[in-house]
Amino acid sequence: MTNVNNVALGKPKVGGAVFRGPLTAALPTDATSPLDAAFIEQGYVSDEGVAREISRSYDMVKAWGGDEVANPRSEETIRLNFALIEANNPAVLRSAYGDEAVSVVGSSITVDYKGTEVEDSAWVIDMAYKGVLRRVVFPHAANVTEDFSQTFNDSDPVSLPFSLAARKIASGTYFLDFIENNTSAAPQIFSVVPPGQESGESIYIHGQGFTGTTVVTVAGREAIFEVPDDTLIQVTLPSDLESGSVAVVVTTPAGSGSGSYTVG
Repeated sequence: MTNVNNVALGKPKVGGAVFRGPLTAALPTDATSPLDAAFIEQGYVSDEGVAREISRSYDMVKAWGGDEVANPRSEETIRLNFALIEANNPAVLRSAYGDEAVSVVGSSITVDYKGTEVEDSAWVIDMAYKGVLRRVVFPHAANVTEDFSQTFNDSDPVSLPFSLAARKIASGTYFLDFIENNTSAAPQIFSVVPPGQESGESIYIHGQGFTGTTVVTVAGREAIFEVPDDTLIQVTLPSDLESGSVAVVVTTPAGSGSGSYTVG
């Protein structure tokens, strides 16, 4: 039976969608758990999104007389293609040119590119749509970007294109997809930022299970809020809050999740 809830869009998870980590980083095993701290968020992706390409080639084996009797696969390539547009982000520059090519001193960034191959890495793509979380994991990927052109003008963002080739790991895996319907789970709060905001100012709650949120309270008082994504809530702090640590509670039909926030 057809089900519209099974239709998926590749909407980036609010607060970070593309992450790169070393091959030694602990790989995620589901769509919801926080990533290993070694995975670094890569900022905005161009509006073309992320494309995964799987290309296969097959040989043709014929018997005497011309009958086709077998088609062994001779080649399989898997690519992950996208463009990052935060060209002033050191993490993005390191992903494009190599960790050793980029140095940061205070507010100054230097890229010293010498043509060295970029080290292989693990990559994670996080997406969320209508309460369904999708996490794509490339445990081992090589940056095989060939044509690398950039345009510097006054209307288009400076982009850094990436073409990542999946390498098979010891288990035989090229990539992993984790998909989880999070609409029936109680909300969880991972972080509330930025710290030090005061009454009337905005804060952002990062977590999961926020679809269908009915009430958000700060220090026990209901707050005005918006839910742009299952993983993010924007909250306007209630008036007359006292400075210090206060409780933040998110309530949905599936239950409640709590966290804390430091008011300025």
